[in-house]
Amino acid sequence: VNPQSDIRDINPYAAYDLTEDNWTVEPNPSIAAPHSRAWEQQAKRDYDMAMEIVAARQLTYAAAARSERNDGDLTFYSAASKCFASDMAMKVTTNAVQILGGYGYVNDFVVERIWRDVRVCKIYEGASDIQRMLIGRAIATQA
Repeated sequence: VNPQSDIRDINPYAAYDLTEDNWTVEPNPSIAAPHSRAWEQQAKRDYDMAMEIVAARQLTYAAAARSERNDGDLTFYSAASKCFASDMAMKVTTNAVQILGGYGYVNDFVVERIWRDVRVCKIYEGASDIQRMLIGRAIATQA
C-alpha cells in the first residue's frame, strides 16, 4: 500500500483529514454497503472522534480567552483544557491506529507518527494526574 494514497484505499469506511477540519464518511461500495452494520459502527466511531476534537478545541479557546482577560478561574480552565485535550488526542489517535489495523503501526503512515507524538506530549505537557490535581485545587479554592 502506498503511504501517500487516500485513506479510503486502506479503510473502506471513513476518510478524514487531520490537518484541515474535513470530516467525511464515505462508504466504498465495493467493500461495504452504506447502511451495513460495519459501516454504521465505523461511522459512529468517526463521529465520536470528531465531537471530541471539537470539544477539546473549544475548551482550549475558552482557556485562551480567560488568559487574555486574566480571569480568576484561569488555573482551572488551563489545566482542564490540557488534560482533556491530551486524553482526547490519545484516544483519537489510538482509534485511528486501530481503524487502520496493521498499517497503523507502519512508520510510513502519518497516523503512527502522530500517535507517537501524542504519547510523548501527554507526558511532556504534564501528566494528566498532575493536571487533575491542579483542577481539584482550583475547585477547592473557588468553593
